[in-house]
Amino acid sequence: MKTKPNLLKFMTIAPLIFFFLGISPFPDRCMAEQRYQMSAASMGGGMYRWCAAFSKILNEELKDKNVQFTVRTGSPRANILMLEEGEVPLASSGPTYSLMVHPEDRDFSKTRIRTIWPMLSFCRFIVVPEDSPYKTINDLKGKKIAVGIKTGEGGDFVTLVKYSGWTEEDMKGFYFVGKNEGIAAYKDRTVDAWHGGSVIPSPHFMQLAASRRGARLLPLSDKLIADICDNDPSYVPGVIPAGMHENVKVDVPTVYVWMFLLARDDFPEDIAYEMVKAADKRLDDIVAVFKAAHVANKENAAKLAKFPLYKMHPGVARFLKEKGLM
Repeated sequence: MKTKPNLLKFMTIAPLIFFFLGISPFPDRCMAEQRYQMSAASMGGGMYRWCAAFSKILNEELKDKNVQFTVRTGSPRANILMLEEGEVPLASSGPTYSLMVHPEDRDFSKTRIRTIWPMLSFCRFIVVPEDSPYKTINDLKGKKIAVGIKTGEGGDFVTLVKYSGWTEEDMKGFYFVGKNEGIAAYKDRTVDAWHGGSVIPSPHFMQLAASRRGARLLPLSDKLIADICDNDPSYVPGVIPAGMHENVKVDVPTVYVWMFLLARDDFPEDIAYEMVKAADKRLDDIVAVFKAAHVANKENAAKLAKFPLYKMHPGVARFLKEKGLM
């Protein structure tokens, strides 16, 4: 049978029309994949390694949900702003950095950020040489201390010692440098002490303890811990446990800051539910990549919901209720 001239003409030019209009004459059989990017911290750091391990698990556990998870570098403070603006759907950070960005929102009532899951807990380490005479934090007034960068741990330490009644004169010897620079300064005897936030077990303390100066931890007093936690809702009391390192013979009182995987309130509830379900199921796999992630469990997720931090994402609350933890 002969093809009609008009039909033949249409069959010839139709593909060209679809090409120039960017339309496919044959619809895709599957929907477009939804991509969720996690903004972590610097590459190689604890939060980046946690997110990298978790994204791999999510891509395995949620493969039938037509979603894909990726990780990018970031910083805890910048992550708060990007989350609030909707520039990233997921990010790692904590309430300390929210208070840096929005010091007026101390009860976290104005933010759209919601908690997905606890990632890591960083405790405050104040390290002095093993044979030094220093016994308390107040013995370090006027001394040279590597405290961390001003926009991070250094700023935290300034706040911490102000609760102890320190003046600007007492803080004149502060070195606002990063962890690695601070450790080098400690080893070189440039500074009298080192301060930083670290996971447990702490690779930073191990480096300091292995130096010729050795390392000893200074405890925080009960009053100072209470003052810090009463005035800053992002801190919780705790201890650096005996046995964390051979140099640590007894529990050392200190304060902790928790870091969370966070989302905005408009993040899909069903995806959040599936994510934390996978986090609970595959916790051992995350810990295998990063040992300090052992704290990222459902019990801590439920416990931390009682602190005046971010509101919990409804998908997470649903999962914890199913587990009888809410």
